[in-house]
Amino acid sequence: MSDLSNEQKTRLREAVLRVSARRPLEPLSVTSLAFHVRQGQWMDCPVDERSVREALAVLQGLGFVAPVQNPLGGIENWKPTADGILYYERNLQ
Repeated sequence: MSDLSNEQKTRLREAVLRVSARRPLEPLSVTSLAFHVRQGQWMDCPVDERSVREALAVLQGLGFVAPVQNPLGGIENWKPTADGILYYERNLQ
């Protein structure tokens, strides 16, 4: 994400939160989040999984998303928190 401008980083965080808050009961993998962000066409630059992981780290620090561990191991998924959903509803819809 260091290749992105500050504005692009902000838009990516908003897009990741938007995708996740629209599916609050469906935890999504980094791969799925990146796919949906690209499909949503919110970004004017390439979106890769590394950038999405970095966006998730910031969103997690803000308390807007949380990791969901698969009890059988494997891929870590992410879901929005109540604060993340409220932020989305108040600011991004």
